[in-house]
Amino acid sequence: MPDFSSLCMTLFHPLRMLPPLLADTYRRYKQDTDGIATWLATTAKRFGFSSDLLTGNSKIPAQQKSKRLKGKARKEAKQMSSSDTSPKPSTSAPKYTIAVKDFITLAEFLAPKPGVKVPAPVWETIERAISLRQRHYDYHAQQQAATNGIDDGHAYFLGVLEKVRDVLKPRRQTGPTPPQGQTTPSSDPTDDVEVHLDNMFAALTVEEPSEAFLNAPDIAPAAQSDEATAMYTVEPSDDPLELYLATAAMLQDCSRIRDAIRHAWRSYSQRAVTLIAAAITTDVGIKMIQELEEQFMKDHPSESSTVDARGKFFAVQCLLRGQDPSARLRHDDPVNFSLYELAETSLVSTHSLVDAFRRVLKVHDLPVYKSGFYGVSDPAKDRASMTGGEKFDEDKVLLLELLSDIVFFHHANQAGQLKATDEFTKAVALLKTQDRHTMALDFAAQIHLDIQQCLRGQSAVGAVDLQTYVMAFPRKLRVDNWPRQNDLPLRMISEVMERWLLEDAYGELKAKNLTKLGIPSDQLPPSHAFFKAHPWLCGSLLFGMKLDMQELGLAFLNAWGSAKFAAQIYNAVRQEKFLTRSWQDMDLAITIHGDPAMFVGDRPKNTDDYFQRFALSMGYSAQNVAQGGKRKHSRPIVSNRGPQGELKSKDATPIAYELRFGYSKFESKTVSDLEKVLAKVLEIDYELDPEVVAGHKRHGKRHTTQEALTMICQSLASEDLALTFDHFRLHRQAWRLLRAIKDKVADDLRRIYGPGYLETENQLPFVVGYIFMTAVETKRLGALLLPKREDIVSSKLLMKASEALEGMIDSGAGGLEIKILREKYGMEIEIETEDANGVTITTAMAGMAST
Repeated sequence: MPDFSSLCMTLFHPLRMLPPLLADTYRRYKQDTDGIATWLATTAKRFGFSSDLLTGNSKIPAQQKSKRLKGKARKEAKQMSSSDTSPKPSTSAPKYTIAVKDFITLAEFLAPKPGVKVPAPVWETIERAISLRQRHYDYHAQQQAATNGIDDGHAYFLGVLEKVRDVLKPRRQTGPTPPQGQTTPSSDPTDDVEVHLDNMFAALTVEEPSEAFLNAPDIAPAAQSDEATAMYTVEPSDDPLELYLATAAMLQDCSRIRDAIRHAWRSYSQRAVTLIAAAITTDVGIKMIQELEEQFMKDHPSESSTVDARGKFFAVQCLLRGQDPSARLRHDDPVNFSLYELAETSLVSTHSLVDAFRRVLKVHDLPVYKSGFYGVSDPAKDRASMTGGEKFDEDKVLLLELLSDIVFFHHANQAGQLKATDEFTKAVALLKTQDRHTMALDFAAQIHLDIQQCLRGQSAVGAVDLQTYVMAFPRKLRVDNWPRQNDLPLRMISEVMERWLLEDAYGELKAKNLTKLGIPSDQLPPSHAFFKAHPWLCGSLLFGMKLDMQELGLAFLNAWGSAKFAAQIYNAVRQEKFLTRSWQDMDLAITIHGDPAMFVGDRPKNTDDYFQRFALSMGYSAQNVAQGGKRKHSRPIVSNRGPQGELKSKDATPIAYELRFGYSKFESKTVSDLEKVLAKVLEIDYELDPEVVAGHKRHGKRHTTQEALTMICQSLASEDLALTFDHFRLHRQAWRLLRAIKDKVADDLRRIYGPGYLETENQLPFVVGYIFMTAVETKRLGALLLPKREDIVSSKLLMKASEALEGMIDSGAGGLEIKILREKYGMEIEIETEDANGVTITTAMAGMAST
């Protein structure tokens, strides 16, 4: 029988709850009540209870199982499945809703049954759920007049849970320890709850909820059968206490996500992580908020939005702190800003600003204002010393001007030339086009303000990083005899980058509109003002551009074989000790992509292996050169696997690869699977100990949202080197090297193989194969290479090839990418390579930013 933790993951995933790997507060709050419902219903059913007697019993529709495919259809379906990264809802367990009042019916049915025992985890969960509600009830007992009736006879679910506990108390199981892999419950089950409640009711100004609370063991279902165990979820309720607790849990998770995002941007301000790492981590955080909001709305269908719930939470918190929520510091303040941090936490301050802008959009379809229309903020002022009203005024200036600029940007970018926009920009566009004002938008607006505080007057640094990349990147391949049409994809992307980010197409268009409105030229915004004010967008755009450049660059390398075969000849001359110096750019490329991608396995160390790996790379079976090339075949054996060894972005930058959707122009899918991203991060984190990974999956250890976002941020920062690496430059280096090698050995190859050994420019990689075949006893390689015209086995051509490599290294071309990474991007790294004697050498060269 499957364990309850995995079943809970199955239950919640189709509802787009945050991924099961996360231990968020809202999940724990909801999973406790659903866990109690599942244990009561499955246990009662096992003892003969008829589900027809449940008043709220209804089945949640599940996806039908598909028929088993066979043969070709099965193979094609498998291929489609492997290429489709969208989440597939599991249908292993039927799911039902159950009414709150049925809890008592089920408990009273079970109480007299001699065989019923309430397991310790179940009892602990009941106690935890009661303590959560009771503590809230007691907290407000002295505030009856101030709670607007929240506790006045409305704690219905609390009473039900207490009744269940009283009825089942004689059936409480004592003694046995929890199953292996589950956390042992504390002696006082209210300890964790009290810590958790202190967080909820202190506006998140104290420590985070304890790890024990977040990772409390799930309840094991009672029923055992060959079929999947049914899962039960509590029917939505209008109980005000439940709504309040759910709101508190939701805002707790929002606050924790916000803390992780602020940490990312503070790290960026100190250059501890990259702009991409901070921006994409922020986008992931917003997607978490979107899923959290969606789940909240499904759990509370009577609510049209989260606005009222957040407003009530804010009001109660004000009262608990001795503040009147209806009071105003100034007559035009939307709420009481005496507790401004609470207004930020509840997202009521940003909601009021976004809602005001929403009303403007009702009147002005495309609001365009000159700089300073809403006022001017002074980043030199100490925000900590500001009053709540002064903070709100600063936020209004920072937010409203950007909101109007984002709407204009959306108008200017209708053709979608800049695809990789951030989640805030996307949400504002939906506000404009669909009038969608969500909590996620309010949260994103707050995050924009947080970013401004983290950078405090230095927000233009994002635009600088973006422009640095655009200016450093080549506009064309510039290879001799290179067909102009091969430059087309690169030119198209480069032209968009130049037009928008260097020439400032957005700024020009806005200036024209302002001029039409009569704004003098000396009052027009400075160049690139929008991007300088929006580093989050800059990071998302930079991510998209690097993804696209990586995709194009790898496509060129794989199509022409330039880097792979240049790496093979470079390795061969190093192994044969004809070359002692390093081709630094190639060493870095091999480190990024790994030996298997370049050499179809570990680095070959002798002439037979050099030729064998070349053959495999070209798609010929290793049997062609087996036994030193003496094995005879009537015709060459072509490998069923085709050409082997391919440079793949998913291997070089696995986390960026999982997050590419919505950023890369080469992907039609727009949303990444967050669960896959987290799983990939964890696999990398534990790659040195596979048992840890297996145990992690078995026991369902969850990470907080903060931990998850921090791991994603760090992973993206570590991948920035590979994402920035210019594969086009490597292609040019490798192709010129192959041409130089051809020139060195042309006379020898014509003598050994005849004048037709090379027919076209795109066959340059064949030169490597001819050099290797000259060094072994093999006389031919199918129809790929011409057969030897004389019986020769010599490494002299390898020696001549080393001379071409020496010349390239002497010219400085072999370290050009390293130089650019160091000087343009400030990257430094140490890389380990082996010399010809197998001794490991550590070389300082460009790499990840370490500052």
